[in-house]
Amino acid sequence: MREEVSVESQERVDRIDRSRVTALKGFVASYVLWQVTVLSDEFLGHRLEGLPADTLFWLALALGVSWLAFGARHAWIGRKISADPALARALDDERTRHIRGTAYAAGFWSLGAFLIAVRLVALAVPIPGALVAQLGIAVALASAIIAYLVLDRG
Repeated sequence: MREEVSVESQERVDRIDRSRVTALKGFVASYVLWQVTVLSDEFLGHRLEGLPADTLFWLALALGVSWLAFGARHAWIGRKISADPALARALDDERTRHIRGTAYAAGFWSLGAFLIAVRLVALAVPIPGALVAQLGIAVALASAIIAYLVLDRG
């Protein structure tokens, strides 16, 4: 359980925790959308009818900036938590550490399952290595963060 704190302190802990969760949600959503647009531009950009030539590039750039902004926000919240020992203890309890470890494992096993699936598909269809690497990173990162967000709800 979280360390006992005053009502005023608990409200601050809850507010910062909500900010952290919101930043993580924005981070993972913008990262996944950014990767989808980058890969679409790289592998399909010249084949998409009806779109101006640089549409996917500019969309990918905007989503990349959004991803960086959410990442910076999450890092700023992390520094704010680290600067206050009582806040760090309240937000980094045993349950949170367990959830982080479980989420890391989910990302690891998701990456393993993705690579096995890619190997099976590659038996029938050639797949560019750059695509596999980029998608593998996206799958691992997104699944770890999503697992953290889902497990942290309880």
